[in-house]
Amino acid sequence: MFRAWFDDSGKEGITQSPVYLLAGYSARLDVWNDFTDEWQSELNQAPRLNYLKASDAYNFEGEFGFDKKTQTPSEWITIHGRRNEDARDERLSKFVKIIAKHLRPPESYGLTWLLAHGEYQNIIDRLAALPTATIRDITEMRERVKNPYYLSFQKVLGQELKLRVAQGLFTGSVEKTEILFDNDIDSQANLEVAFKEFVKMVREDDGRYLNFLQNTKPEYRDDKCSPPLQAADLLAWHIRRMCLELSRGAHRYDDPIWLELHENSGIKYWDFRYEASDWERIFTNVRVNALLDFGLWLPPPYRR
Repeated sequence: MFRAWFDDSGKEGITQSPVYLLAGYSARLDVWNDFTDEWQSELNQAPRLNYLKASDAYNFEGEFGFDKKTQTPSEWITIHGRRNEDARDERLSKFVKIIAKHLRPPESYGLTWLLAHGEYQNIIDRLAALPTATIRDITEMRERVKNPYYLSFQKVLGQELKLRVAQGLFTGSVEKTEILFDNDIDSQANLEVAFKEFVKMVREDDGRYLNFLQNTKPEYRDDKCSPPLQAADLLAWHIRRMCLELSRGAHRYDDPIWLELHENSGIKYWDFRYEASDWERIFTNVRVNALLDFGLWLPPPYRR
C-alpha cells in the first residue's frame, strides 16, 4: 500500500505568501517505515530535536530557539547559540538527504499544488457577475470555493489516485493509497466535504477506481509525531517562501536547502497550479446540477 502525506501553507495571508499551497510526498509503507526510523535517528542526534518544523528552523524559534511559554532555551541554543544559520543549514541538509535517499523515483514522488491569492479573489468576484449561472449555482459555488483549499484537496486526491490507477493498469496489480493530512490543516470541514464529493465523483465515473483508495474519509496525524509530515512541512514552507521572494522581485530563490530538496535531490515532483484554463473550465461547468464537476477527477475514460 502507498501512503501520501500532505501539509498546507499560505493561509497566513497575502503579506506572508502570495499563494495558497498544499505539498507532500507519496511512497509505499515499507519505504515510510525505513524513512521514519532514519529521520527519528537524526532527530535524536545532538542537539536533539523533538521534531522538525521549518518555520522554527528559519525563525530560530521553538526547537531552534526558546520555548514560547517558559522562554527556556532549547538544546539547539545551548550548543549553537542564537541564529547560527550555518549550523541550521548543515542540520537541515541531513534531513533533506534522508528524504532524497528514501523517496526515490519512479515509485516515490512529491506532489504540490498552488493557487495565487489574487487569482482566487478574482474568481470570487467573477462568480457574482456570471450571466449563465443561476442563483442556486452562484450560492453553492461560492460555498464550495470560499475556502481555496477545497480546490487543492480535490486536486491532490485526484492526482494521487490517478497515479495509482495508472500504475495498476501498467502492472496489473491493485495497490491502494492512503491519504493523510496534518491535523492543523486549514479547514478540516472543507476537507471533509471535498473528500466526500471526490469519492462520489469517482463512484459515478467508475466505482472500480475506489479499489485503489484505502480511506474514503480524511484522516489526520500530528506532525510533531509524524516524520513524513515534517518532510511535507519542509517542502511546503520552501515553496511558500520561494513564491514570496519571487513576488517581491527576486529573479531566483537560491536557498541552499531548497536547491538540495527540489532542484538537486533527484526526487520526482508532480507540480500543479490553477491556471486561467482551469478557472475557465470551472465557469463553463457552472450550470444547474454541475457543481460537483470541477474537472478535477479525470480518470480514463475522461468525463469530458
